[in-house]
Amino acid sequence: MSKMLIIFFLIISINVSADLVSDGLAAHYEGNYAKAHMLYAEACQQGNTKGCLSLGSLYALGHGVKINIEIAKKFFKKACDGGNERGCVNFDAMNLKPKAK
Repeated sequence: MSKMLIIFFLIISINVSADLVSDGLAAHYEGNYAKAHMLYAEACQQGNTKGCLSLGSLYALGHGVKINIEIAKKFFKKACDGGNERGCVNFDAMNLKPKAK
């Protein structure tokens, strides 16, 4: 019985985390960056890599926060470490150094 409860709560938490990202995206598209930030941060804290990726994007683009590349890289890396390919691409792109001409 206790294994079933654990599985049930894991499924519920995954759905809640996904809903946080969906709600965050809606807020983001509406220009409500403060709400998007809050929702993405909560999803990321729960281990949702899309939440981490989206939070990194807010910092990379300066949507509702001051542009901060180091914080953006931190969230992209967290997404990448969690298996999110887009997080890896963004993290790698931010670490490229321009070539001297």
